[in-house]
Amino acid sequence: MRIFRFINNDFYIYLLLFLILYLSLIVGFFFDEDSTGGAFVDYQNQKGVTLDFAINFKDTLFNYDSYTTRHSPILIIFLSFLEKIKISDSFIRVIHLHMVLFLPLGFFLCLKEKFKFINNYYLSLLTGLIFLSPTFRSLSIWPDSRVLGLTVFVFSIYYYLKFSEDNRLQNCLMNIFLCALSSYISPNFSVFSIFFIYKYCQAYNFFSYKILLIIILNITLSIPAIYFILILDINFLFKPAVIGLEDTNKIFFTNYSNQILLISSIVFFYYLPFLVTKIIKINFDKILFYFVLSLALSLSLFLLFDYKYEYTG
Repeated sequence: MRIFRFINNDFYIYLLLFLILYLSLIVGFFFDEDSTGGAFVDYQNQKGVTLDFAINFKDTLFNYDSYTTRHSPILIIFLSFLEKIKISDSFIRVIHLHMVLFLPLGFFLCLKEKFKFINNYYLSLLTGLIFLSPTFRSLSIWPDSRVLGLTVFVFSIYYYLKFSEDNRLQNCLMNIFLCALSSYISPNFSVFSIFFIYKYCQAYNFFSYKILLIIILNITLSIPAIYFILILDINFLFKPAVIGLEDTNKIFFTNYSNQILLISSIVFFYYLPFLVTKIIKINFDKILFYFVLSLALSLSLFLLFDYKYEYTG
């Protein structure tokens, strides 16, 4: 009877699910799991920069664009402080792993905010899928700025969802601050600030003091990045970021076929659920020309495609 009550208690079910998934991540940590195939190599490359920061912070910071990395220096600087106080590499990795465990929590809160009438059991199952992601597992075990940036960004989305309901300035400001913080950790998320500002201009009068405050806050938060990248000219964002590749060989900008095919395949992958859940009526007479055109374009891109596996994981 006690076991029956235990199983039917929602809290313990969620706790048990989390513990199982958490233990799978810990097992992966002990076996040095690298499901993506490139996380360990990236970490090894980053480790050298981390040690340089620990030895000579100023010189490393002002010559950061000389390293083979497009990652923000924020996480690397944090890890360098741990190196400086002689914390072992394994414990540094453990600290990082537990920091990014806030990602599933933030994702659950977002789901809970967005789908208030969906049973927590289903939301928990969806959240648990994060632990099965090769990217999350690999970049949790081998410290990386992208998954930590995503962790912060998810909480930024949470406050945006709250703002969407009540239009409270407090939620707006929290969203902006966390989006900026996530962008400093991983610059990929900076583009979302454009979307958020657009939405806030729709919600508030463009000439209101709230929009003025939002613009001032965004500018203020961006000043360190502008100074570091544009004024000091330490532009690490356009580095090839491939070990052993010449700096002049811009793999992503000399061959647009690589970019078009890689990015479109990622977009298509995430668009698949919408394709299979929607009934699409196709008029073949109208689309025949576009089909032939897209087929010819695709074949041309495939012929020009020269992306190499060693560029990434």
